[in-house]
Amino acid sequence: MTSNENVYYVKRISGRKYLRKKWCYLIEWEDYAPEENTWEEESCLMGNTELVEEFERQLIKEFPTNPNLVHTHDRIVLSGAFDPESSISESPEPLMVLPLTSKTNSKTNNKRQATDNHKKGSPRKSSRKTVSPELEYDVPEKLKDNWNIIKCGRSKEEIRRFLSELDNSVILAKDHTHKLIRTSATHSHFEGISPRVEVVNTVDGDPFPTDFVYIDGMIFGEGVSPPDPLFLAQCDCDNKLCSGLCHENETLVYSQDGLIKALPGTPIYECNENCECSETCQNRVVQRGRQVPLQIYKTKAKGWGVKALEDIPKGVFVEEYLGEVIKDTAGDFRGKFYDKAGTTYLFDMDFGDYVQYVIDSFMLGNASHFFNHSCSPNLTVYAVYSDSGDVNFHRLAFFSNRLIKKGEEITIDYEGKNKGDTDIPIPQGSPGKATFRCHCSSPNCRKYIHN
Repeated sequence: MTSNENVYYVKRISGRKYLRKKWCYLIEWEDYAPEENTWEEESCLMGNTELVEEFERQLIKEFPTNPNLVHTHDRIVLSGAFDPESSISESPEPLMVLPLTSKTNSKTNNKRQATDNHKKGSPRKSSRKTVSPELEYDVPEKLKDNWNIIKCGRSKEEIRRFLSELDNSVILAKDHTHKLIRTSATHSHFEGISPRVEVVNTVDGDPFPTDFVYIDGMIFGEGVSPPDPLFLAQCDCDNKLCSGLCHENETLVYSQDGLIKALPGTPIYECNENCECSETCQNRVVQRGRQVPLQIYKTKAKGWGVKALEDIPKGVFVEEYLGEVIKDTAGDFRGKFYDKAGTTYLFDMDFGDYVQYVIDSFMLGNASHFFNHSCSPNLTVYAVYSDSGDVNFHRLAFFSNRLIKKGEEITIDYEGKNKGDTDIPIPQGSPGKATFRCHCSSPNCRKYIHN
């Protein structure tokens, strides 16, 4: 040990994360309590790769069945390690890690130079409240251009909460994500997704949104528990071949071919895991998943959109709206930021007694994330109950309301109007603070869409 009391030694690296396009490491300091662990940027290691290699070896040892964790950009911490960002409200100022001089006998290969406030035994004065939230969490790419406007009028704590919630949603989804595999300069597809979902850009050189995470199932956010099958009632059919008049369905909601028969605005009650019928039951459609291939493509005037890769007959289930399920209060909070960005991916579960849950597809979702608006949409949304006994929790499923030709764009109405709502007069929109111009080119175009 050196006699310089301003120098401290690294015990080991016990965590890693990718922040603001830089690798950061969770450092455990020699002769310091775990509560003194700090996150430091890779540059502070000054080329001392041995500690990083030892961390990766320990990571593989703890997770032998998942070697890809070595390459993950998610925050990952070794078991038993203390992470100050998730455990306490204070975060020490980053300090430089320097290589040891030849005068020390320490077995470690690193040391850091401490400031007066970080001398051994001195209390730590800094607080996360004094640190800019943007230095702790990445601002999503799609918000960066207007970030100063978006965050205007919001406190640091509100900004920190917003960014941390988005960061956490990606972490929660890590076991349900699918990589984008590039096959040519213009074509890609999502790995492990069937039927296939392609990504094509033949319009310009813009890359596919790097922040978007493709998921294969619903993600349940803070305070939202996954549905409990114990509360599901099984159908009362006399045999294992359900008639379709199950549960609370007053009429047949599906044909023998699985096409939607229910009128728009009618809730659908599918059979569930407690029912004795098979997976091929006529009353199980949405839960079997999408059966048509889709293409996410770059449009000339509307950003990214989705098109059909084959003819889709009328009444076919096309896609479910997936994302992070959050409480309605959390949706209201995030909506304040999304509204200023001029975009939102919040979809209320609004068929129950009241809105209790919201699906947020801003950071993660499936092809439905890229459905563009049309004042004459070719999809209609239905509330589908299949895995929850909670009247306020239902799935959001999109069905074709007419024949959709191969190569045709797939669209929905952002204002929630369905094709069956023709008896409701729809006024022409007008420009304003909460509107954006419509580019659907439909004969019934309302010109402006309320956000």
